[in-house]
Amino acid sequence: MSRPQLIIDGQLLQTTAWDRGMGHYCRSLLAAYAALDVADITIIFNEHLELSNERAEAIKHLLPQATVALLVLPTLSGDILASKQAATKVLDAFVASSFGDQPVHFLELQLFTFDYCAAFPTKAHKLVICYDLIPLQHWQIFSAVFAAHMYLPHLTSLIEADEVLAISETTKNTAVNELSLDPERVVNLKGAYIPRTASASFDGLPKDVPFILMPTADMPHKNNRAAVQAFAEFNRELGNVFKLVITSHCSDDTRRLLECYSDDLIFTGNVSDGELEYLYEQCSALLFVSSIEGLGLPILEAVHHRKPVVCSSIEVFLEISKQAFYYCDPSDPASIQAALRTVFGDSAWPEKLACYAAIEDEFSWQQSALRLQTAIEMPAPREHRRSRAGLLIGMPHPASTSTELGRLVQRLIPQFATYAELHVATGRDDYVDEASVALFAPYFAETYLAARPPSQLPAKAVYFIDHTSASADVVRLALLHPGLCYVTKHSDKKMLGYLADKGYITSDVAKAAVGMEGYSLTRLLEASGNVVQVFEVASLWPPAEAGKPKKNVKGPRQFVERVVRAVDGEEQP
Repeated sequence: MSRPQLIIDGQLLQTTAWDRGMGHYCRSLLAAYAALDVADITIIFNEHLELSNERAEAIKHLLPQATVALLVLPTLSGDILASKQAATKVLDAFVASSFGDQPVHFLELQLFTFDYCAAFPTKAHKLVICYDLIPLQHWQIFSAVFAAHMYLPHLTSLIEADEVLAISETTKNTAVNELSLDPERVVNLKGAYIPRTASASFDGLPKDVPFILMPTADMPHKNNRAAVQAFAEFNRELGNVFKLVITSHCSDDTRRLLECYSDDLIFTGNVSDGELEYLYEQCSALLFVSSIEGLGLPILEAVHHRKPVVCSSIEVFLEISKQAFYYCDPSDPASIQAALRTVFGDSAWPEKLACYAAIEDEFSWQQSALRLQTAIEMPAPREHRRSRAGLLIGMPHPASTSTELGRLVQRLIPQFATYAELHVATGRDDYVDEASVALFAPYFAETYLAARPPSQLPAKAVYFIDHTSASADVVRLALLHPGLCYVTKHSDKKMLGYLADKGYITSDVAKAAVGMEGYSLTRLLEASGNVVQVFEVASLWPPAEAGKPKKNVKGPRQFVERVVRAVDGEEQP
């Protein structure tokens, strides 16, 4: 039996990510996978991106038996979907000429890049690594950092992928919940300490001065301000005996702001692997209090070096261990300060240190490589994509006052799009804030305002309606073009008022409907030929238990399947 053929898109290794956590993660994972020697590996690079001799030699050392292919692939473009299509054509030609009809697996190392356009070949078992979806989750903050037209189109590849490779259970849950992915098709690779050789010294450090290490980035979720505030107060209590070493690049504005709180900060900028290893070896503790992360490699680095860890009490860090670290509330400098205070002289430290060996056993690159092989060996999913006629989805705009229903329905759009060619009509009100919620529906479907639908609509339609004014245009569209309506409870009287205010129904009709028994809005919709289901939003997307994240819920996908069967007349809604 022939060995599996794995093609790796190596373009990420031609970018500045080489020196960042993502590059280190990929190189360590690929080296461990190559050591398993279970597949024939081909790694492709982009002729338009630089590949230095030094990097080429390093890659050859990581993947000694791999075949290297240099392809003419698209680079940065404002039209991501068009670039993806162009890249797919190049990849299709390469796969056909190099492998013929032989089955191939294709591994995408990273989607959300701005140097090149990640894409899959058409005929391949498609796998992609997902580090996090932080910008999507916190769009109100990150919309100023990531241009929507450059970030959001890449979400389509997560739906196209046969297997999504998350780097933590938290990232897996996020991908499942945000895009209705099948949890059985999302594999948690985890991660591990990045092996390095330490430098003999670090010039930026005063001699014989103890320091706390804070690896970070100049990004909102890294929580730099609260961390430095907490360190400053903690250090004053002790007579300013510590320095705080802040790695990675920080802007001049960020430095000036943080220096307002303490004179004991050392900004290293980006450091070499050897320098970073030296800092881990010599530090007194690690301070890592991000508000959200995909994995938390610095914690695993500190575990390897047997250093105390002060970190946020967020789910992704609790995955690593619930007992081994000094947890704090990242939003509260006093909580961070208290955790720092506890570290030094803590009688419980030996018990925490004793947990480190088990963490290293679980978080190893060999284990991650085996999980990757498991994903490669997974059978192809049931093919149902685009198997039905067009479908219209009407919903409140996700960034309107109907944030709950609009956001939740948008999360279903990617799965609806796998069953049918979609049209999405969004209703809006006077309170739409485009920067508050990422509108990604246009990348999965033809999307327009419900108030101005095109002349030609799909015959089948599903509408989602709540009690806010953002649903008024959705109701009007349903009255003109009947379909299956999901109406939240308590929508009637308010909605009838909104419809009358907009002139969609007369005040006499509204008053008469209010006097009817039962759901008056339901009566109005049914009179126009709609099939109405009154439902609770929680039934569409089960809420998390108090204090716990949602865990790989299958409800949304099953709901989509039921809706598709209902509009096709295969079962009752």
